[in-house]
Amino acid sequence: MILIGHAVGDRVLYKVGHLLKSSFRENDIVGRIGGDEFLIFMEGITSEEFAVRRMENLQQYLRELPIEELEEHTLTCSMGAAFMPKDGTTFGELYKHADEALYTTKRSGRDGFRIYHEVEEKEV
Repeated sequence: MILIGHAVGDRVLYKVGHLLKSSFRENDIVGRIGGDEFLIFMEGITSEEFAVRRMENLQQYLRELPIEELEEHTLTCSMGAAFMPKDGTTFGELYKHADEALYTTKRSGRDGFRIYHEVEEKEV
């Protein structure tokens, strides 16, 4: 754990927000939920492989994101994903299931992603 300060943390959040906004389509919804948590809603995705590539790319972009005060450190991220209709049909269901997949990622060592229905299949 590194302790840098709020000003650097704010710069990181600002840069991550801009990275997210520039990495997704204009009609995708990208927002900060709070703290260091973001939500991305991608409507009309018919290929899970497309979403997986986006998550892999996002991880790489974050690792390469230049932050002067963190030159000796690499940003990482943990992600969870849920797909409609497989993982839910309402925003609430999808949000809950993506969050569960996120926490599975965190319990598994962080810096990765999980898809809800794949997590559920493994736990059964």
